[in-house]
Amino acid sequence: MKNFRRLLAGCGVAFALFALAAPAIACDDTADYPCNSAGTTSESQLRVLLAMPKPQSAVIDQATNSITSEIDLNGRKLVRVIIPSSWTAANLTFQAASASGGTYNNVTVGSDGSEYVVTAAASSDIIVPLADFIGHRFIKIRSGTSGVPVSQAAPRTLTLIVIP
Repeated sequence: MKNFRRLLAGCGVAFALFALAAPAIACDDTADYPCNSAGTTSESQLRVLLAMPKPQSAVIDQATNSITSEIDLNGRKLVRVIIPSSWTAANLTFQAASASGGTYNNVTVGSDGSEYVVTAAASSDIIVPLADFIGHRFIKIRSGTSGVPVSQAAPRTLTLIVIP
Protein backbone atom coordinates (compact mmCIF):
# COMPACT_ATOMS: atom_id res chain seq x y z
CA MET A 1 0.00 0.00 0.00
CA LYS A 2 2.89 2.42 0.77
CA ASN A 3 4.34 2.02 -2.73
CA PHE A 4 0.91 2.60 -4.23
CA ARG A 5 0.54 5.82 -2.21
CA ARG A 6 4.00 7.01 -3.34
CA LEU A 7 3.12 6.27 -6.94
CA LEU A 8 -0.04 8.35 -6.70
CA ALA A 9 1.47 11.15 -4.58
CA GLY A 10 2.28 13.24 -7.63
CA CYS A 11 -1.34 13.04 -8.70
CA GLY A 12 -2.74 14.22 -5.39
CA VAL A 13 -4.52 10.91 -4.83
CA ALA A 14 -2.41 9.83 -1.85
CA PHE A 15 -4.13 12.42 0.31
CA ALA A 16 -7.54 10.95 -0.52
CA LEU A 17 -6.33 7.49 0.44
CA PHE A 18 -4.93 8.85 3.70
CA ALA A 19 -8.21 10.62 4.40
CA LEU A 20 -10.12 7.36 4.16
CA ALA A 21 -7.77 5.63 6.61
CA ALA A 22 -7.39 8.52 9.07
CA PRO A 23 -8.72 8.07 12.61
CA ALA A 24 -11.76 10.04 13.70
CA ILE A 25 -11.42 12.89 16.20
CA ALA A 26 -14.33 13.71 18.48
CA CYS A 27 -15.76 17.21 18.16
CA ASP A 28 -18.85 19.18 19.09
CA ASP A 29 -20.62 22.38 18.08
CA THR A 30 -18.00 24.48 19.91
CA ALA A 31 -15.17 23.10 17.73
CA ASP A 32 -13.35 25.42 15.34
CA TYR A 33 -13.61 22.83 12.56
CA PRO A 34 -16.48 20.97 10.89
CA CYS A 35 -18.01 17.85 12.41
CA ASN A 36 -19.87 15.13 10.56
CA SER A 37 -23.22 13.70 11.68
CA ALA A 38 -21.41 11.21 13.94
CA GLY A 39 -19.79 14.08 15.87
CA THR A 40 -16.28 13.40 14.55
CA THR A 41 -13.83 14.74 11.99
CA SER A 42 -10.86 12.95 10.51
CA GLU A 43 -7.30 13.83 11.43
CA SER A 44 -6.53 14.57 7.77
CA GLN A 45 -9.50 16.97 7.51
CA LEU A 46 -8.26 18.73 10.61
CA ARG A 47 -4.71 19.01 9.21
CA VAL A 48 -6.00 20.59 6.02
CA LEU A 49 -8.17 23.07 7.92
CA LEU A 50 -5.35 24.06 10.25
CA ALA A 51 -3.03 24.66 7.30
CA MET A 52 -5.49 26.95 5.52
CA PRO A 53 -4.91 30.70 5.68
CA LYS A 54 -7.04 32.34 8.35
CA PRO A 55 -8.30 35.93 8.04
CA GLN A 56 -8.14 38.24 11.06
CA SER A 57 -9.34 41.82 11.27
CA ALA A 58 -7.59 44.82 12.76
CA VAL A 59 -9.08 48.32 13.01
CA ILE A 60 -7.22 51.61 12.83
CA ASP A 61 -9.20 54.64 13.94
CA GLN A 62 -8.67 58.22 15.07
CA ALA A 63 -8.97 57.35 18.76
CA THR A 64 -6.00 54.94 18.69
CA ASN A 65 -3.37 57.38 17.40
CA SER A 66 -3.27 55.66 13.99
CA ILE A 67 -2.40 52.22 15.39
CA THR A 68 -4.37 49.01 15.85
CA SER A 69 -4.96 47.38 19.17
CA GLU A 70 -2.93 44.28 20.01
CA ILE A 71 -3.07 41.48 17.43
CA ASP A 72 -2.26 37.99 18.71
CA LEU A 73 -0.80 35.93 15.86
CA ASN A 74 -0.86 32.94 18.24
CA GLY A 75 1.97 31.06 16.55
CA ARG A 76 0.79 31.90 13.05
CA LYS A 77 2.72 33.94 10.49
CA LEU A 78 1.47 37.10 8.82
CA VAL A 79 1.59 36.67 5.03
CA ARG A 80 -0.84 39.26 3.62
CA VAL A 81 -2.52 42.51 4.57
CA ILE A 82 -5.60 43.59 2.65
CA ILE A 83 -6.19 47.35 2.64
CA PRO A 84 -9.76 48.70 2.26
CA SER A 85 -10.81 50.97 -0.62
CA SER A 86 -11.44 53.84 1.81
CA TRP A 87 -7.79 53.88 3.01
CA THR A 88 -6.28 57.35 3.48
CA ALA A 89 -2.87 57.31 1.75
CA ALA A 90 -0.24 55.99 4.18
CA ASN A 91 2.32 53.22 4.39
CA LEU A 92 2.21 50.64 7.18
CA THR A 93 4.70 50.17 10.01
CA PHE A 94 4.60 47.67 12.83
CA GLN A 95 5.24 47.28 16.53
CA ALA A 96 5.83 44.00 18.37
CA ALA A 97 5.88 42.78 21.97
CA SER A 98 6.98 39.52 23.51
CA ALA A 99 3.91 39.25 25.76
CA SER A 100 0.28 40.28 25.67
CA GLY A 101 -0.02 43.80 27.07
CA GLY A 102 3.78 44.09 27.08
CA THR A 103 5.97 46.94 25.93
CA TYR A 104 5.62 47.43 22.19
CA ASN A 105 8.69 48.42 20.19
CA ASN A 106 8.91 49.40 16.54
CA VAL A 107 9.76 46.53 14.21
CA THR A 108 13.00 47.57 12.56
CA VAL A 109 15.30 46.29 9.83
CA GLY A 110 19.07 46.46 9.60
CA SER A 111 21.52 47.65 12.18
CA ASP A 112 20.57 51.31 11.79
CA GLY A 113 17.15 50.83 13.41
CA SER A 114 15.11 51.84 10.35
CA GLU A 115 11.43 51.08 10.75
CA TYR A 116 10.05 48.14 8.77
CA VAL A 117 7.81 49.88 6.21
CA VAL A 118 5.28 48.26 3.90
CA THR A 119 4.02 50.37 1.01
CA ALA A 120 0.23 50.48 1.17
CA ALA A 121 -2.47 51.94 -1.04
CA ALA A 122 -6.26 51.83 -1.09
CA SER A 123 -7.74 48.55 -2.32
CA SER A 124 -4.41 46.74 -2.22
CA ASP A 125 -3.53 43.20 -1.24
CA ILE A 126 -0.02 43.27 0.18
CA ILE A 127 2.13 40.15 0.35
CA VAL A 128 4.34 40.20 3.44
CA PRO A 129 7.51 38.09 3.15
CA LEU A 130 7.01 35.08 5.40
CA ALA A 131 10.31 35.42 7.24
CA ASP A 132 9.64 39.04 8.23
CA PHE A 133 7.29 38.19 11.11
CA ILE A 134 8.63 34.86 12.35
CA GLY A 135 9.09 35.15 16.09
CA HIS A 136 6.57 37.97 16.55
CA ARG A 137 3.42 36.83 18.34
CA PHE A 138 1.92 40.13 19.48
CA ILE A 139 1.90 42.96 16.94
CA LYS A 140 0.26 46.28 16.21
CA ILE A 141 -0.04 47.91 12.79
CA ARG A 142 0.36 51.66 12.34
CA SER A 143 -0.89 53.93 9.59
CA GLY A 144 2.26 55.92 8.76
CA THR A 145 5.51 55.83 10.73
CA SER A 146 6.33 56.38 14.39
CA GLY A 147 7.60 59.86 13.49
CA VAL A 148 4.66 60.74 11.24
CA PRO A 149 1.56 58.66 12.02
CA VAL A 150 -1.25 59.21 9.49
CA SER A 151 -4.77 59.55 10.86
CA GLN A 152 -7.40 57.74 8.86
CA ALA A 153 -10.52 59.80 8.08
CA ALA A 154 -12.70 57.13 9.72
CA PRO A 155 -12.13 53.70 11.29
CA ARG A 156 -10.44 51.41 8.73
CA THR A 157 -10.51 47.63 8.93
CA LEU A 158 -7.44 45.80 7.69
CA THR A 159 -7.78 42.13 6.86
CA LEU A 160 -4.76 40.09 7.88
CA ILE A 161 -4.09 36.67 6.38
CA VAL A 162 -2.08 34.39 8.63
CA ILE A 163 -0.89 30.80 8.19
CA PRO A 164 0.40 28.16 10.62
